[in-house]
Amino acid sequence: MSAIDCYKHSLLGIAHCPSRFALVYQNDTHREVPLYRLDENVTETGFDFDGKIGDLLLGGGGGESAALRIAMPEAVRLFTSDLEDNGFANDSSLYYKSFWSFSDAFVFGDGYQKLGWNPRTCIINWLSENIVAFLLREYPESYLQFAGDQKLTVDGSFLYKPDADDLSSWGSVSRSGK
Repeated sequence: MSAIDCYKHSLLGIAHCPSRFALVYQNDTHREVPLYRLDENVTETGFDFDGKIGDLLLGGGGGESAALRIAMPEAVRLFTSDLEDNGFANDSSLYYKSFWSFSDAFVFGDGYQKLGWNPRTCIINWLSENIVAFLLREYPESYLQFAGDQKLTVDGSFLYKPDADDLSSWGSVSRSGK
């Protein structure tokens, strides 16, 4: 069971990560990482991730790929607005936060470098901006209202909406373990 299964959530997308290494410890069967929306607050501390209703998780934690939390709608505003004019905080954990080990970061870096990530840039920032691009393209009715006028520097093309097979692999579109 994945850590995400303890919370209500929805599967919004899948990110392809063509790493040469297993994305999940002792499970070398896939190269896809699910993108979930939290449909309830995470209240425990020291968990595989944290977040509030509406935040996104790339990866579901324990038993699945390690998680990256992206705060919504804050991240959409961050990547599409002029930072100087809007007084964004310098604390990046307000917008995104990884729950990766060094090994996880190496594995993800190996895969995402093949898709355009440059090790001279912050991988968490790069992934988060790609996820925002995916959301604005695939779910404009939910996220475009938070977007500013700034153009994104990435296109999120390695993320895609789940199909019926994906839903059966990662469960229904909305489920709860509680």
